[in-house]
Amino acid sequence: MLHKMRVLLLVCITAVLAACGGGDSGDSTPNFAGTYQLSTAVVSSNTCGTSVANIAGGQVGVTQNGRNLTWIEAGGSYPGTVDADNGGFTVTTSQSGVLITVAMRSGGGNAYSAKLTATGACTIVWSGTAVKTS
Repeated sequence: MLHKMRVLLLVCITAVLAACGGGDSGDSTPNFAGTYQLSTAVVSSNTCGTSVANIAGGQVGVTQNGRNLTWIEAGGSYPGTVDADNGGFTVTTSQSGVLITVAMRSGGGNAYSAKLTATGACTIVWSGTAVKTS
């Protein structure tokens, strides 16, 4: 009798674990793929000592495969990744010895803050906003 109860208990536990799935094994990476409308980005920091223009707003696309993504604009496409905290994404490229970083942080809903940093012999930071339109 005791043996039958153990077998029955083992079958019940197995059935419950199978029904629960044993936890969440799915990917919790947010979906950042889509089209973004960027506002004009204004210079927020400049250690170069020269006058620098604001960057006109425009539209960019983002494709995503897991935690990797691609920023697509008229000038080309650039690789990036979803930030470790899942709160946004960062795209980095190097052009002519200047490291260029674009950081997009979710502000809730479809609103994002956008920061572009160019670092070479000096650093310039532009700040703006973006709206995910699709």
